[in-house]
Amino acid sequence: MRTRLKQLNGWHKFWLMFAGVFLASTIAVIVAAWPNADPAVVADVRSAECGAWLAYAEGQFPDIIPQASAPCRALRLFVLDSGVQVRSEADYRSYLTRQGILTTLEFLAVWAGFMVAVYAVGWSTSRITGKFLEMRSRRING
Repeated sequence: MRTRLKQLNGWHKFWLMFAGVFLASTIAVIVAAWPNADPAVVADVRSAECGAWLAYAEGQFPDIIPQASAPCRALRLFVLDSGVQVRSEADYRSYLTRQGILTTLEFLAVWAGFMVAVYAVGWSTSRITGKFLEMRSRRING
């Protein structure tokens, strides 16, 4: 491993260090952005009086925003806001897991795209700089 690291030029070492630090920060953001279950929604899903809200047909959502004192308010707001019908607590947690995975993939795609762009800029800059140095040495030696 050390021999491979010694074979890398300064630009590659810098890029690897930058990629590692940026990946660590991306992972920290992913952990912070992972969706947590709302205790009020979980309580509404478990509640017997909210059974009618769990029985809505797929794709059919209420059009009214619930009042602050309305029963099952958290579940109703979740259904209105997310556009997802949940039938049980397991459905709700499954939805949160899917959302977390999608968010993770989006953040990692942004990280990868940014790393490719930074590498391309560094690679092209080193090529251009190398050509200028080569032309200068030809003039001096030539």
